[in-house]
Amino acid sequence: MMLSGENNVVKLFLSDLNTKRPSPHTITSYVYILRVLVSILETVCGVTELERVTVIHLRQCVEHLLTAPVALVKSYRLPDNGKTLSIATVRNHVKVWKVVQGAYAELRETPENFGRIIRERCQERNLEKALAGILGYASSMAAWAGGEFANEENDLSVFLHYLADKGGKRLHEKGTDFGKEVQRKRVKLHLSEQPSSVQTARLNGGM
Repeated sequence: MMLSGENNVVKLFLSDLNTKRPSPHTITSYVYILRVLVSILETVCGVTELERVTVIHLRQCVEHLLTAPVALVKSYRLPDNGKTLSIATVRNHVKVWKVVQGAYAELRETPENFGRIIRERCQERNLEKALAGILGYASSMAAWAGGEFANEENDLSVFLHYLADKGGKRLHEKGTDFGKEVQRKRVKLHLSEQPSSVQTARLNGGM
């Protein structure tokens, strides 16, 4: 089935969708998102038929949506950083594509782990943003501290020793265990499963 042209996948999908009486907003949203994805599949991935779409192609689509300047994907929703699409917008694109996959079971390679792919890419992006933030705060803190930390011949390791010392003392004063706090946030961020009662007791110092 052709991605574009006469009787393309978008037209046939919308024809089927109309039988379910969706709202005008839903139809408009699906048309826009599917056209964006079809355009990326054709121009970036070089794919013109639905049956030839693979997990690799879909991963390229996600990468393109997360990194390409917003003008290149012509989004109607403003991105978080003013330059690229937000993660929430990309997730919505992925959700729409999954609906299309469900409608056309003949897709040869259904990416059952596509949710994991997008989660991993989001985690990578969050790590990149966190690192940039930490380095920014580190340079500012070193500037405020002055002295040897403001010496242009010193590298990041000098400041990290200072941070480990000051940070350790601060955590001790607050009665906070860094390792336990990391585990708590992994659960909060859905990066690991909820700990068992025994693990919870250990984290709370009960054992």
